[in-house]
Amino acid sequence: QIIEKADGLPLFIEELTNSVLSSMRNRSVDQAAAPDVQAAELKVPDTLYDALMERVDRVPQGRRLAQTAAVIGREFSYETLSFALPIGESDLRVTLARLEDADIIYRVGLSPQVLFAFKHALLRDAIYSSLLRSSRRQMHADIAAILEVHAPEVAETQPELLAHHHSESGNHGRAVDFWYQAGQRALAQSANVEAIAHFRKALAGLASWPDTRDRASREIQLQLALGIPLIAVRGYAAEETREVFARARALCLQRNSPAEYFQALYGLWGHSWMGGKNDE
Repeated sequence: QIIEKADGLPLFIEELTNSVLSSMRNRSVDQAAAPDVQAAELKVPDTLYDALMERVDRVPQGRRLAQTAAVIGREFSYETLSFALPIGESDLRVTLARLEDADIIYRVGLSPQVLFAFKHALLRDAIYSSLLRSSRRQMHADIAAILEVHAPEVAETQPELLAHHHSESGNHGRAVDFWYQAGQRALAQSANVEAIAHFRKALAGLASWPDTRDRASREIQLQLALGIPLIAVRGYAAEETREVFARARALCLQRNSPAEYFQALYGLWGHSWMGGKNDE
C-alpha cells in the first residue's frame, strides 16, 4: 500500500511508513489476535497531507503549537513562540519536546536564543495550510506586533521578515516600509538580486494604496531605488531597466519633482546610450 500511494517520492514513503509504525505503537492490540488481522486493521493515509497531519495530531496540543510555529516560519525561536502562544511555560516545553520526539521539529541553535525548525518545508506548508485564511492573517499581524515590541533588532537585521508578516496580515502600509528597508539593506550588501525582489514586493504592496499624492511619491522612490540593482544585474540597455526609469519620469512630471526627475532622466539617458552602443 505504501509503495502504491507514495508514487516513488522518498519523502512520501518516509512519512507514510512513519505513520503506519506510529499507529502500530500507539494501538492497544489484543496480543492473541492473528498477525493478518492486525495488518488488515492498519490504515495507510491516502495523501502526504493526511500522513503529516496525523503525526502532528498524535502530540497533545501539537497542532495548535505547530500551527503557530508554521506562521512564524520554517525556523522559529522559543521566545517568539512563547509570546505568540498563550500557554504555560511547562506545557510549552513539554509539547516542543514531544514534537521533537515525533521528528516534526528539531533544534537548530542555542545561542543567543533557542531556535527550532520544521524537519521539512512540506511539513511546515501542510501545517500552515490547515489554518483558515482569516486565522492566518490575524496570526501574522500578532507575530509582526510581537517582533516589533519584543525583538526590535529584527527591523534592522531582518526587515524582510517583518515585511512578510505585514504583507500576509494585509497591512500593506507597514509592509511597503519594511520591503523598502529590506531592499536598501540588500543593496548596501551588494545583494542586487535580493534587492530587486524586495523592491518589487514593495511596489506590489503599493498597488493596494489609494491613488494619492503620497502613493505617487512612494512609487517614485521605489522605482528609482529599483533601477540601481537592475543596472547592476540586467544592465542599462535592458528593457526592464528602461521601463522603471520611464515610469519614474512620468510620475515626476505629474508631481513636479525636479530632483527625482533628473535621476530618472539620467537612467533613461544611460539606457539610450548603452542601447546605441549595442546597436553599433
